[in-house]
Amino acid sequence: MASYTPNYNLYLPNENDDIGVAQSLSDNFSKIDTQIKNRVSEIGILSNLTTTSKSNLVSAINEHDSEIGNLSSLTTSNKSTVVAAINEIKGKADANETNIGTLANLTTTNKNSLVEAVNEVQEEVNTNTTNIGTLSSLNTSDKTSIVNAINEVNYKLLSIAKGVFTTSGDGSATTVNIAHGLGVVPSFYQVQEASADAGAADISFVTAGATNITVTFKTALPAGTDNITLVWRAES
Repeated sequence: MASYTPNYNLYLPNENDDIGVAQSLSDNFSKIDTQIKNRVSEIGILSNLTTTSKSNLVSAINEHDSEIGNLSSLTTSNKSTVVAAINEIKGKADANETNIGTLANLTTTNKNSLVEAVNEVQEEVNTNTTNIGTLSSLNTSDKTSIVNAINEVNYKLLSIAKGVFTTSGDGSATTVNIAHGLGVVPSFYQVQEASADAGAADISFVTAGATNITVTFKTALPAGTDNITLVWRAES
């Protein structure tokens, strides 16, 4: 009884079979030829491989396997496949894009990339740092920041009052009051005569309160119009 191979159905003659040898061989070779052609078509032509190695499929596959590397070496959480790892990174990239925002909304002149925008800001910071100078070189007592130094200077400016006081003498008064505007009793105050009649009356002494500096003269102020001029300064 005739039998056949399990894969390609090739005829296996039995010693008792009455067969035509030529026909049996021809049938078997035709089947073999067809199967070989099918395998070649499925595999393709080795010279068409885009790998460096084109000698055989094993070498070409190993070449890509080496390029891909070991999945367990991936730094992604998902290491099951390259596709899964890439998708994980893509998801994070999309989230970062949302968190970063739109480049066109940058207020920098350069909006091409975050790196260029940051570099632009850094250049401006460097320029400002140069223009501002070194905090330790400040002449103020407080050198911790520009704001504190300015506040210190501003406080000193607000604590100083000065001016030129003019009034008219009446021939009898020996005192004048100068409003200093500090709101507190000055820790320092000074008054000097700045006109001939004021010098003639000659300042005897000066006192100060929270509102006025009081100047007392040795003699009555000569009568006249705007003839008494004093230069004054007060510090709180």
